[in-house]
Amino acid sequence: MFKDTGTVILFIYILFLVIYVVGLYFSVKSPKVGNYLAVEGYRGFRLITSKGVVVPFFEKYEELDGSIKTIRILSQNETGILTKDNYIIGLEVNFFIKIYPSFKDVRRISRSIGAENTFNLQELEKIFVPKFTKALIVAGTQFNAKSLKSNLDKFRVEVLENVERDLNGFALYDLTINYISTSVRKLEVK
Repeated sequence: MFKDTGTVILFIYILFLVIYVVGLYFSVKSPKVGNYLAVEGYRGFRLITSKGVVVPFFEKYEELDGSIKTIRILSQNETGILTKDNYIIGLEVNFFIKIYPSFKDVRRISRSIGAENTFNLQELEKIFVPKFTKALIVAGTQFNAKSLKSNLDKFRVEVLENVERDLNGFALYDLTINYISTSVRKLEVK
């Protein structure tokens, strides 16, 4: 079929080039709008936010949910927060978190909690509810029961300042205080 070695080498080169170009055509990946692709392989770890090439067999990718998630904290009755003057106040607060879109943070999330868990609100609640509850408790001890209700903006700022800076690659975008109980109960210490 082939008369010399040069023709064989040229044929192999062209065949490899055709396979490579076809592979690249089918390996262009785009995450859903607002999501991210974490790609790891022979080129190291990469972050794709809009469109990119993932080389088959040499790289693997995972999609991470880039939407804003709402973590709801409901504290009432016995689980309310304790104020400086030993009153227990019930409240409902929504914390809004999102993946911080940086190479370092996406890599950290991908390796620590896994890309698939960014889509699972119950898994995220297991991680963040204790951190946010702690911030609410610490902020609550800075106020009296009466001053807490009349200074919700200051309380909100205090909670934001007490949230841990290390949120495993996520960013806290905001929080809303939806409800504070009007009836407070004094904690009786015996």
